[in-house]
Amino acid sequence: LTEPKILEIQTEFGYNKIEVSSEGARVLESDCHDKQCLGKISNPGEMIVCLPHRLIVKVEGSREVDGVAY
Repeated sequence: LTEPKILEIQTEFGYNKIEVSSEGARVLESDCHDKQCLGKISNPGEMIVCLPHRLIVKVEGSREVDGVAY
């Protein structure tokens, strides 16, 4: 993606505004009460979950692993 894409999702459960770009995805806005879903993800397998809105944003694909931390 050259330009970030903005997705506005409005359902019966609530509203979320998501930005998707070549650097990853992030929830920009949410009208949920706790705002736990706000944040950015960029690595395959990472997810953002907004339980009140029943929304899951997940990065899919593959990337070589260059390190593991515990």
